[in-house]
Amino acid sequence: MPQAAMLVHARNSDVSLLFIGQVTKKPAMAASKVTRFIGSGSILPETPASLGLSSENGFRSSETATEAARLRFWKADSDASQTGYENLYLAPDMWTRQNTLVTEDLTDAKLFEPFRGFFILP
Repeated sequence: MPQAAMLVHARNSDVSLLFIGQVTKKPAMAASKVTRFIGSGSILPETPASLGLSSENGFRSSETATEAARLRFWKADSDASQTGYENLYLAPDMWTRQNTLVTEDLTDAKLFEPFRGFFILP
């Protein structure tokens, strides 16, 4: 199922996954009114721009993070020693990190790794 995601909690040993199936054209991300846990559906790293995560496609942008579309990436997904989430939001004209003093445009950053899920909040 395109853009499906799941959480796996490995307790005592490494987890190996075997992926089989067809490579298809990635479907466009659609704005939603509910929080979703999904994947990009791509076998390559993707950016918010390449996935169409923009105000032109229905995603809310705002100067205030709580009023904008937001992304949550589980930090331990890329580094097992980390805890919590990396939080981003759609500011006017760009995706940027929440709760930082420096505004960095991440719209063209390859944030979405293949086979990794993330939360998208409306």
